[in-house]
Amino acid sequence: MTVPETRQDPEAIADDRQVVPEVCRAPSYNYWAISDAHPMKRAVIDRYEIALGHVEGSVVDAACGWGYGTSMLAAEAGPVVGIDAWGRAIAYAQSVTAGRRGLRFIEADLEVEGVPDHFDWAVCFETLEHLKDPEGFAAKLKAAARKGICVSVPPARRKSARNNPFHEREIEWDSLEQWFKGWDLAEKVIIETDLPNGRRMDISVVGVWTR
Repeated sequence: MTVPETRQDPEAIADDRQVVPEVCRAPSYNYWAISDAHPMKRAVIDRYEIALGHVEGSVVDAACGWGYGTSMLAAEAGPVVGIDAWGRAIAYAQSVTAGRRGLRFIEADLEVEGVPDHFDWAVCFETLEHLKDPEGFAAKLKAAARKGICVSVPPARRKSARNNPFHEREIEWDSLEQWFKGWDLAEKVIIETDLPNGRRMDISVVGVWTR
């Protein structure tokens, strides 16, 4: 496992551990600031480790958030660019990775401006479900990537009471297969987490497609 090195004392950034971005109503964890044992951070590490098993060359991390996983990618691929509409998270990622070669962070609204199309791979985790037009964004990812795409979404919950109020819609796996039709599915992984009652729950579905 490749874990990025933070340059700040986690205690100094305690207020950033969980905040609500102005660009998305869902709470956002700053994964630089919380323990690797935290189940949400563990899921992030798992997603990016799956991506690291496939990506090579240049990578764009679309909707990268705080950039922790983007930094993981840059340890083994490159150049890597993380892009997000949330300026606070991008500024933070830039500050803790200053001086890292082959790693860059850009503030931009990818829904409006599109995804840059000069990358070998596009990575986009836990984002499509927050968008009003996830199918259109999936098409932008396909147009941006020359070699492959790595995407994750939360498992669609059948009971409406369990639906996340921060999601525009629940994304079915069948929808992903349709949106990335024409590309080869290289890997599908279901990520689980432990619950306090001892049971396990699916929290993320990761798909990797290649041309």
